[in-house]
Parts: sequence; C-alpha cells; structure tokens
Amino acid sequence: MLRIMNADEKFLHLQEQIDHHEQMQLTNSMNLNAMTKENNFLEHVKEDYKKFSDIIVQQKRDQVKALEMLDEYISGITKDGSLSNNNVDDAKFEQKRILKELREIQKNLDTILKTQ
Repeated sequence: MLRIMNADEKFLHLQEQIDHHEQMQLTNSMNLNAMTKENNFLEHVKEDYKKFSDIIVQQKRDQVKALEMLDEYISGITKDGSLSNNNVDDAKFEQKRILKELREIQKNLDTILKTQ
C-alpha cells in the first residue's frame, strides 16, 4: 500500500508540474495575442503557440478517453462478481480517483479551449 501511495504522490507532483506549465503557456498565449496586434513579427510565434495548444488539447482529449475506458472497465469487473470484496473496494476507490482526475482534466481542457 505504501508503494501505491508513493506512486500516487509522484503522479500528483508530475500532474501539478504539467498543470503549471500549461497555465504558463496559456498566459503566454494570451499575452502574445495582445502583443501581436502591435508587432507583426510575433505572428509566427503566435502560430507556434496555437500549434502547441492544439497538441495539448488533443492530449487532454486522449486522457479523457483513456480514463473513461478505465472507468467502464472497473465498472464491469466490479459488477461481474469476479473480484473479492476487498478487491471490489479497491477498485471502487480507484474508480473514484479516476473520476476525480477525469473532472480535473476536463476542467483544464475547458480552460484551454476558452483561451483559443
């Protein structure tokens, strides 16, 4: 159980770093949009940011799809009776964690799409 917690802590730390970098990218993108109106040379940089943003959006959509598949899988195995009670409890715990992560990713995706 301790190994799982350590892995979860590492995952959360990495996710926080990713979120921080994404937020920085969004802020830079908004600033760049404002500056491009004043400087035509920045148009190329703006296009690069747009491409990068599109990649992030696609990755977020892929994450949502993968987490939805995991959620469906866990729902299936908890209902088919092939797991012990302890395993069902563990699976439900993981399912709640997955759904929480899914909501967070969707929130990030919505934020990214609003700034485009």
